[in-house]
Amino acid sequence: MVLPLPPIVHGPITRFSPSVRVTGVLADATVELFADGGQIGKSVAGSNGTVWVTIFDTPNAGQLITAVQTTTDGSSAPSPQGVPVIDLPNPLPSPVFVSPLTTAMSAVRLSGLVPGASVTISNNGTVVGLGGGSETTAWIPILAGASLDAGTPLVAEQTLAGISSPSVASLPLVQIGREVDLPTPNVAQPVTACETSINVSGITPSADLIADNEGVVTTWFNPAEAYAAWGAPQFRQGKMLVKQAFPRLNSESGTTTVPVGPPVTPPTPTIQSDICPQIAQIKLSNLAPGSVVTVYTRAPDPANPGTIVETAIGTAGVSASSEPFNLPPGVNPVTSAGQPVLLTAAQSRCGLTSAKAAPAKFAAAGGPYMVPILAGPLYDCARVVVMQSAHPGSQVEARSAATGLPLGDPVFVDQPTVFFKTWFPLVEDDKVFIRQYGCNANGDSAADRVYPLPAPIPVPEIGAPVRPAAPFVYAHGFLRGARAHLLVNGVLRSSVDTQYSDAWIPVGAPPLTEEDVVFVVQTLCAHASAKEGRGVPVTRGHLKVSVTPETVERGSTASVTVTAVDVDTGGAVTGAQVLLDGKVVGSTDTAVSFSPKAGQPNPAGLVKSPVQYFDAPFSITLTDPPPQTGKLHLNVGPGAPIPQKVALTGATWTVTPQWLAGQSFTANGASATIALPQPPAGSQAKVTVSLATTWAVAGEINGAVFPPQTFPGLMNPDPTVLSWTGSGLTAGWWALVSVSEDEDGNARLNVVTTFQGVQ
Repeated sequence: MVLPLPPIVHGPITRFSPSVRVTGVLADATVELFADGGQIGKSVAGSNGTVWVTIFDTPNAGQLITAVQTTTDGSSAPSPQGVPVIDLPNPLPSPVFVSPLTTAMSAVRLSGLVPGASVTISNNGTVVGLGGGSETTAWIPILAGASLDAGTPLVAEQTLAGISSPSVASLPLVQIGREVDLPTPNVAQPVTACETSINVSGITPSADLIADNEGVVTTWFNPAEAYAAWGAPQFRQGKMLVKQAFPRLNSESGTTTVPVGPPVTPPTPTIQSDICPQIAQIKLSNLAPGSVVTVYTRAPDPANPGTIVETAIGTAGVSASSEPFNLPPGVNPVTSAGQPVLLTAAQSRCGLTSAKAAPAKFAAAGGPYMVPILAGPLYDCARVVVMQSAHPGSQVEARSAATGLPLGDPVFVDQPTVFFKTWFPLVEDDKVFIRQYGCNANGDSAADRVYPLPAPIPVPEIGAPVRPAAPFVYAHGFLRGARAHLLVNGVLRSSVDTQYSDAWIPVGAPPLTEEDVVFVVQTLCAHASAKEGRGVPVTRGHLKVSVTPETVERGSTASVTVTAVDVDTGGAVTGAQVLLDGKVVGSTDTAVSFSPKAGQPNPAGLVKSPVQYFDAPFSITLTDPPPQTGKLHLNVGPGAPIPQKVALTGATWTVTPQWLAGQSFTANGASATIALPQPPAGSQAKVTVSLATTWAVAGEINGAVFPPQTFPGLMNPDPTVLSWTGSGLTAGWWALVSVSEDEDGNARLNVVTTFQGVQ
């Protein structure tokens, strides 16, 4: 029997919260909520992962909310970290529109909501949507029969306990008529039984995605063209029928039939970092939502030296592909003998169990470590706090200096940069600080002021140029935490939350075309930058093309790579078509094989990216191969015909092929090799060889005394004519010394190099 792990409670929680989100729970577990130890809520989890626990006894502000889950194996320990009950913001924050806005949508997704608040959405003064609940982000359904007018905004507000938010207007609605042609969705495969999500593309934003898996129907609202649709009941083996629809227009796409295969073994979990004993939490990734995680200790067996014992210490349900889990109390970093204890984990789904994760150790004492840096400035209405230089393995949270209370759920640090999402938007003139704890990294940062929004909100600047079919538009000048909206020809195309002063905003469908005009608006709460202005036109660009190698020899095969860059930005342009002499041979940045023939002229090259760029010509310089050659080996000797008295000091060979008018080849040295071009086919060609030698003499020879001097030698015959067929040939000359008298009776020394033959 293995007890369940302590569940994790999530905020925000106010006195008016109807329910509270709890994760790490097991299917069929009874989950109880406690406020300072007194029970205030109770629910049964319907599946592994997440449950919303209904509150039946109102908690008080300041109380800490914890949870316990009970299964047939027993009850977990209470959550080691409680979430404080906080006061309602006053006024309530304005809702934030975070989904595509069209006249055909079935629902609108809003964030910035207060649990328990009533949300009202209107269009042209008429209420078109009502909702609310326990979540800070929720889909609010459009009322049946409601009419939405293109080019007009929606207006949203929320109220709770007599407190209201400022009304906030969306960007204008995009027209979608009954003639819309919804494409058949694409579903990534394989899909297997017991999974709970599918990856889809080719989706029309704001439509409904409908999946019928063996009679179990799940519907999602489409937030984008491609996304992971999570949270379905575990799939049944068989098939899945997937389509998209605009129910308010009675419009549906074709159906994609997806086979659902048998269950597969879930992947091996990964432990994100060493574990801090002080926070008793482990973060796992590579998880399969809907599975059950079992955590084990791994330690030496005191009864059997040299052996390792693994002991299951708790189980929990998986909600996401990466999430933390609480450890049970009493897990020690070392054994009673002082030996280290490691942790590992496996996950099970539909009776199949993964391999165990690579064991992780408890973090050794180190530091002390610096507290994270709060990346400012902070602005009123922002919903993210960026922390830098956080210590992996610890936990961080942003807190209000005014109340001392957290502004969001604590975050397990697995990367030095943390994007901390607040429960509610930041408030002007509050001061925010970071609290980090665990791994000897405990400490609070200095508090940073939350600045008022500038008036007017600055218009973000688009990074020009913008090319046709660009998947993203880059812009900068955002107030950190603003929501960025891309307008194409004045019509809203897509929106993203910013984390820094710049952002890449997806373009969505249809692709940008030449002479489209793009414009970016940023919004925070009910405030926005100018919604109209001079946009940036979409323009085709010019390419700078280079070729490697630039020269290719005819009759050979070369691997040629054509590279293109945008003349204006210097950015690489990959995947553009490469043509040689009008034929497509490949694409930029991908090597192609090129084999020019003998006599072929330089090819006319062209890089084509007709949607985004003007054609760019290039060429490859072709060269002829060097003529084939044979080697003529030449040598003369001996180097010292009379040892210590006569020696060779220099030899220069001149070889002239008789079939090459006016062309000679030279080489130096007593032994030399000259590469000669092949003679005309079938000929018995001749080459002439001339040898100029220099000799040194000193001493008595044949009774004559020669002072130190040098003199030229003679060649016999001079020149020497050799037959040459193009194959290798070796020719040799022998040096003979003689003494003669000149007409004045003076001794004269002669050295004659006499041809000895060839082989």
